[in-house]
Amino acid sequence: GGILSCWKKQVFSMITSLSGDGFLGVVGEWRYDKIPCFIVNIYSPCDLRGKKNLWEEIQKIKVSYGSGRWCICGDFNTVRLKSERKGVHTRREEKEMLYYNQFIEDVELIDLPLGGSKYTWFRPNGITATRIDRFLVSHEWLTQWPHCSQKALQKDVSDHRPILLKDIRLDIIELDVNGKWCEVPQLLKTVAKDFFESKFQETITDRPILDGIQFQQLNTHQCSEIREAVWSCESNKSPGPDGFNMLFIKKCWDILKIDIYNAVQDFQEHGKLPRGTNSSFLVLIQKNSSPQDLGDFRPISLIRSLYKIIAKLLAGRIKEVISDIIPEYHYAFVGEFKMSKGLRQGDPLAPFLFLIVAEGLGGLMREATKGRLFEGFSIGQMDLNITHLQFVDDTLLIGKPSWENVRSLKAILRCFELVSGLKVNFSKSRLIGIHVEEQNLERMVMFLNCSITFIPFVYLGIPIGAQYKSLSLWNPIKDRMKSKLSAWKRRHLSFGGRLILLKSVLSSLPLFYLSFFKIPKAVSLSITKIQRAFL
Repeated sequence: GGILSCWKKQVFSMITSLSGDGFLGVVGEWRYDKIPCFIVNIYSPCDLRGKKNLWEEIQKIKVSYGSGRWCICGDFNTVRLKSERKGVHTRREEKEMLYYNQFIEDVELIDLPLGGSKYTWFRPNGITATRIDRFLVSHEWLTQWPHCSQKALQKDVSDHRPILLKDIRLDIIELDVNGKWCEVPQLLKTVAKDFFESKFQETITDRPILDGIQFQQLNTHQCSEIREAVWSCESNKSPGPDGFNMLFIKKCWDILKIDIYNAVQDFQEHGKLPRGTNSSFLVLIQKNSSPQDLGDFRPISLIRSLYKIIAKLLAGRIKEVISDIIPEYHYAFVGEFKMSKGLRQGDPLAPFLFLIVAEGLGGLMREATKGRLFEGFSIGQMDLNITHLQFVDDTLLIGKPSWENVRSLKAILRCFELVSGLKVNFSKSRLIGIHVEEQNLERMVMFLNCSITFIPFVYLGIPIGAQYKSLSLWNPIKDRMKSKLSAWKRRHLSFGGRLILLKSVLSSLPLFYLSFFKIPKAVSLSITKIQRAFL
């Protein structure tokens, strides 16, 4: 094969060219603004020695020309991460990835997110796929075109997907809708509206009638309590359509306090909010670096000031009685969890409401254990029986590998679904069998309609069952540190700034792992080396 670089003369003007074994570069400028740039087209050899020679040559050329708007693109014949390969793994993979990532670091280039597809090359059988094609750009390139992104186009006769580099706005430009890529803005809006309405809109069902039941009355909210709720909110957040945020309410408290007090009392008496108060804008946050469809976005509700105040007041009341309805060992929760029907991420009430609902599953598991319908797993000298571990929406169900347990488990989850309205996503659920025959495990998986996974597995960010002495266990920590300490960031920070970044941010990255595992000496030295190189 060969390399061909072509351009429109009306748009781009070549100044000079450069070439070598496996690359063809063009030095030129855009005619409309005379911005010079360096564009290098790559076709990398298959063997590691050839790749290393190519990378060294590219690095020498970049050093000789100096910094500027660089774009290096093409078929690199290797991947940066294991997740960029499917259906093929080789022994030299980790070593090759290490050299490749080091090359990207040395030439101070940035790997842009890829849209359109997770992979760029496919075998005809469809089983094997990799992401070996990409655009790498310099910091100066991104400064000039800050919204650059790359997209994998549809594959034609080639086994490679073409890659398009384009400077776009931060809007959602296109998405995969029912297997086809949609770029029509109005259609995207309609599809997004229908998708999230079907996902979060409450199904109309008969609810229990509470008329005639005597409840203990809540005390009226005092003005001092409302003021405390307002001052507990961050000042520059929760603006309404008029743009006035909590800071405005705090500054004008003497003027607004009577109106806010009346609004709170009206809600407490009638239990209803005006339509405008309860409405909010939704922001879609990417779950990953290359979103393909609407399922790859997490909706965040931008709740308004008055709603936030009322939610803070209710959360304070619930906090006073939560210990009477939820066992103490279920108190550990955080506010960042996946949105559920009727709950808004960022809402002060959300953690309490989710905790109350999640306690329903814990109660079902405890009752099933008492009735000997489910047998947990006993550990320690105290013969402590463990059936489940819950942390927000991450649930680990533990029991002896028996068909009685499997049947009971499915019945419990179905009952929880009917009572709470929260459906268990079995396609994302995993069954782990320890000392269980593979054939028996496969039958259990088919019965539960989930999939199999093996030890080690990740729970709450920690690899369960992994050997802490294994160097590969610590790769995520080292990768995160390298991404935070890229060379182009180093050039734009003073020595004091780099030192502060290391001390205040990066030194805390391994702490979560270190609270569970003893770090091997080799890993400690490797992390220290990364930090020292950044300084």
